[in-house]
Amino acid sequence: MRKVNFAPTKLTRISLSELGLILIEDLKSSAAAWGAKKGGDGDEGEGSVGSRERKMEKVLKGERSKLTNHMSSQQKYSSIRLNSTLTSPKLFVSGLSRYTSDENLKKAFEQFGSLVEAKVITDRATGRSKGFGFVTYETIEEAEKAREGMNAKFLDGWVIFVDPAKTSMPRPPPPPPQDPLNFGITTNKTIGWTGR
Repeated sequence: MRKVNFAPTKLTRISLSELGLILIEDLKSSAAAWGAKKGGDGDEGEGSVGSRERKMEKVLKGERSKLTNHMSSQQKYSSIRLNSTLTSPKLFVSGLSRYTSDENLKKAFEQFGSLVEAKVITDRATGRSKGFGFVTYETIEEAEKAREGMNAKFLDGWVIFVDPAKTSMPRPPPPPPQDPLNFGITTNKTIGWTGR
């Protein structure tokens, strides 16, 4: 059995999967000690200590396989989430207060590097903030530091979220202007009237 010593002066980091494996080993040793205390390895019958130990071993094997499967999927997804790198120095900031201005946004983010732009998006009609904005840095490394440092932090009393900005998709060209006198009926000079 593996022992984990927790010293009050030293902080020990242990993952959830390691803790689960330790608990399974501890249960296994406790079951073995309980069987030895009862005194019998017994193949005497269905309710004997030996059969209970075999059942416990079977359950522990199943739990161990579930835990290792969970560990592998957890590691797979955490590596995607934690190792994602930015491809652009532009960040999307959501959850902004309606009272956050361009200047407040710039002050909050300039501690992580040299800013190119800090812009709060506003409504054209009212001039009020829409609750999101964009921050652009000179380098991707500075943007990564700002993303890690400001994500899920308070700004003007609101929790903000910092994500990579998506590249804007080009808009499709506008449809050709329609003649107001033409209601979908065209003429073909060789055949005559055709509905369209």
